[in-house]
Amino acid sequence: MTAVDSITSIIPIVIFVVATVFIILSISMRGKSTAKVFNILLVVFSSICILFTATFSIMHFTGNAILSFSNQAGVIEGFNNEPTQPNYNETVSTGQDAESIYSAQVNRLTGLGYSDISMHMADVCDLMGTEAICCYKNGPKQMMEVYSIKDGYVTTIYTKDGSTSSLYLLELDGKIYLMDYSQSLSNDNYTQNYAYTIFRFDDYCNTVTKDQQSISVAANGTDGGSKGSAFFSKFNSYLASSRVCYDNYELKGYGSQNYSTNDFTSENKYLNITNCNTNKVGIVAIKNEKSWLNLRSGPSTKHDLVLIDPSDKKSYVKQSKNSLVTVIEPYNTNDSKNPIWYKVRISYGSYIIEGYSSQKYIKVENMERISKGKSFTVNISTNDTGARFSCNDTSIATIDPTTGTLKGKRAGIVLVTVTTNSGLTDSCLIEIK
Repeated sequence: MTAVDSITSIIPIVIFVVATVFIILSISMRGKSTAKVFNILLVVFSSICILFTATFSIMHFTGNAILSFSNQAGVIEGFNNEPTQPNYNETVSTGQDAESIYSAQVNRLTGLGYSDISMHMADVCDLMGTEAICCYKNGPKQMMEVYSIKDGYVTTIYTKDGSTSSLYLLELDGKIYLMDYSQSLSNDNYTQNYAYTIFRFDDYCNTVTKDQQSISVAANGTDGGSKGSAFFSKFNSYLASSRVCYDNYELKGYGSQNYSTNDFTSENKYLNITNCNTNKVGIVAIKNEKSWLNLRSGPSTKHDLVLIDPSDKKSYVKQSKNSLVTVIEPYNTNDSKNPIWYKVRISYGSYIIEGYSSQKYIKVENMERISKGKSFTVNISTNDTGARFSCNDTSIATIDPTTGTLKGKRAGIVLVTVTTNSGLTDSCLIEIK
């Protein structure tokens, strides 16, 4: 109940009591000279009461109208706009910390039969306290929910089917925002449509949009060009500083970090390469903004183009300038024009596609580089045991499996991988010049 609700519920009672007193006094003074004065006062008081009642009724109606309008004005639908009416009555016990409260939600979702549950702590609402972004699978559907603690309850303030979008956390202007990124593929000419919205919640749990862009980047460049380049440039700048909540498009590793329910425990085993960039997401670096990048079925131009629909010879993959690819592994060939190729994975509409591209069309930033004949030791941070190092192409470089010391032999790019006894892995790309 709001402050206006409280006032409007009390005013009729006050009006009735005071009016009753005036009427009794007026009857008891019938025939007296002062009765006329009371009758005048009664008329004046009744008028004032009617005016006040009308005023507060208008305020109450206007308040509801504003809230109703706000419910429809949110960019992202599906959240609960009545924070005093929780989606479920999950009472918060006094003394519970946020992590234990939200950990209980993991148990609740597990009990409902949901799978792949992950929880991400973040302050994405103007309400006091920390919210939790929960991602889980309900059968084939990937779902996203945002929980907040409001008035002694755990309240769901946002829910969405995320099977066709990805969700990231990023910081702007000192506040944490959610970034919802989606893409789709048109059926007529295999054009990709990209869109993102950056938002957080106000203290009424309504969405407040920070930034919103939606742009269609045509595969042939006629609708993309500089607009497409501007879109990817801005989106990539956000993505580079974000944390992944759920990534339907497998853009993992792009300066991001995954969080899960295991973050609540301190006993987790971890493995990280510390002195070599493990970011293996590349940017399509074709020169012509009205052109596009095709993928091959193997590491040379002799291989066929990758098709989205094998029955349609025109359905080949067309990646626009500045779009993203995840590098799986480098291949060093004897081709004088294209000596180095990448096996890559891309998101294309609702498809996840793998193929090959020449390294000169894919830019991977901050890659470690050493000269032929020089050595570089890959350092790691881990609380696991049995770390072993390997290199995918020993004709380019060799590596000591226990120390991680790499020695360059000839020009090329290699993938260095480290694996522990528990099966944890981390990897990085290193170029030998």
